Amino acid sequence: MSDLKNFMTMGYREEWEEWWCREGLVRGSAYRRVQTGIPVKPWYHGSGFSRTDISQICRMRFNHHRLDSHLFKLNMVTSPYCECGLDLETLDHVLFGCPLRDAFDLYSSNKC
Repeated sequence: MSDLKNFMTMGYREEWEEWWCREGLVRGSAYRRVQTGIPVKPWYHGSGFSRTDISQICRMRFNHHRLDSHLFKLNMVTSPYCECGLDLETLDHVLFGCPLRDAFDLYSSNKC
């Protein structure tokens, strides 16, 4: 019975991977840039991260965060620029270039 189950699972997986390659050309291109193939287990399997941590990391990976550059695209703020005035309020800017923010405080600020 387990051989049959494994055979069926392999068939479904191969079919899914073919679909993934074919449909990835049309939709889901942002996700495909981050996740090029179908993993056997999710990236966070066994990581020990909490559900909140995983959600925050996924939001950051796909640029679906609460920074003004993203909120501006959703018409939720009037400007995509950072308070410091140096650049767009992107994740890269906040983590690596903003003089007003400490990257380690970003997670606890509910801004992402």
